[in-house]
Amino acid sequence: MAFDWTAPDNDAPRLTENAEHDVQITRIIFTKKGQPLVTSNGDPKIMLIMADDNGCECVVSLTLTEKAGWLLKSILGAGGADMEAMKRDGVEPSWFADEVFATKNLVGKRLRIRVKSYVGIEGNLAEIAALRPRPGTAPTPTVAPPVASKSAAPPASPPTAPPSDTDDIPF
Repeated sequence: MAFDWTAPDNDAPRLTENAEHDVQITRIIFTKKGQPLVTSNGDPKIMLIMADDNGCECVVSLTLTEKAGWLLKSILGAGGADMEAMKRDGVEPSWFADEVFATKNLVGKRLRIRVKSYVGIEGNLAEIAALRPRPGTAPTPTVAPPVASKSAAPPASPPTAPPSDTDDIPF
């Protein structure tokens, strides 16, 4: 990532390590130097910026593959997504590489996380644990599956289920 989150001129302080925080996903980074974010193997990636109500932030890197989808799944679950509906609708982690789809389904969502540590070359990526929502929290609806976008990488594979007449991913 080109931006140095540890630089002293960064206005946003970091979320405290080894502590739980109520956060909101405020932004998603899809590109670096105009190119879609990908792993060294070419798998799609995104970076989520999360902030608490005091403006303290962390950035989390997500690889959007079935094998690495556990972190995205835990974030969606902690945010109250209806995981059964996602499974029924055939939602794949790669769908979140689509800028419109990911933005509509993630930005503004609130969840509780524990910042375990900061990792990466510059120590700028947060390693987090997304905590489950409190019992009785109702899932919230989201938007339909992605369609090809010129501004984002297309999903790695086409959706496996046709879109329904209602929101496809309750979140």
